Amino acid sequence: MPGIEEIRQRVWDFWLTLITVVVLAALGVPGEEAVLATCPGAAVVRVALVLGRGHGARATSTESVARALLGGQTVRLFTDEYRTPVDPESLADAVFRLLECPAAGLFHVGDPYRTRRHAHRLRVARWLGLPAGGIVAGLQADHAGRDRRAAAASLHSGRARRELGREP
Repeated sequence: MPGIEEIRQRVWDFWLTLITVVVLAALGVPGEEAVLATCPGAAVVRVALVLGRGHGARATSTESVARALLGGQTVRLFTDEYRTPVDPESLADAVFRLLECPAAGLFHVGDPYRTRRHAHRLRVARWLGLPAGGIVAGLQADHAGRDRRAAAASLHSGRARRELGREP
């Protein structure tokens, strides 16, 4: 049974990890690179798309689509945009496993299968019992907005599966 000091250290490591995750999410790849350059023994987790409910004022992608559909709005999602989404439970499991092992470097955590954003959101809408007819197929080439994203933001999570022994 762990002593009180070991438990305190685990709690501290857990909260430090959560704070780091939030900061890196805000900074993106430059933040990841800065952490790894400054602390070569650090572990950084990169995710492409986290499913489900979020925390705070900003809605997640899942919540934004659900709110739009509930409000009778249409949502244009690209058929040529690929992601490897991850559920919050799998992401938490990966972070906990990282806390318990000496692994360092960049870890991609996502589903092992690529999915088109449009097809994935259709499945989510059906699962939530929402009208999937409000989800309209589109192509990135037709989108001229400043918020254009990379078409392929799929992650290869092989290292996380091998070294952390995790499966989504």
